[in-house]
Amino acid sequence: MSTDDLKFRAIVDEAIQRLGEVIVLKDVPYRAGHKEWFLFTEFAYFVDLVAKSTPRTAFSVFRKRELPSRQAVTLDIVDQFLVKITHHQEIMIADHQTDQGILTILAEFDAHDVETDEVKKWATEFKGTQVIWGRLPPWWLPNGEDVITAYVPDTDGIVRFGTY
Repeated sequence: MSTDDLKFRAIVDEAIQRLGEVIVLKDVPYRAGHKEWFLFTEFAYFVDLVAKSTPRTAFSVFRKRELPSRQAVTLDIVDQFLVKITHHQEIMIADHQTDQGILTILAEFDAHDVETDEVKKWATEFKGTQVIWGRLPPWWLPNGEDVITAYVPDTDGIVRFGTY
């Protein structure tokens, strides 16, 4: 699916209207798996980012509320993190201090980190930092109810995939 597709754009706009915000993953090809995360509350900012992106860039838009928790890091928050972390679910913790939608990923934790006490070490280091967090958005899922992915077309209007 192309990022120029009106159906894709309507889905993104509808999700922003319904949820008040969407989490977006920008995956630029040939960058060794480097991913950029965004939080948009306005459709125009999303459209602007897509317009400035190079062909073959993938945009995954999450259609359910992701990273719903907003609070300062305390040692008590560790218990909340631990409840969410299971063998099948990771959490992502981010800083959202810009008006341009950029999310700075501060940490991702999985079950291994619980066993090694990494979560408590992290919370001690970032105590007082205002964060947003929740389950790691499922960027690996195919298009469906949770996520929709589209690609910036080449200059000839054809969608071609890169190596991500």
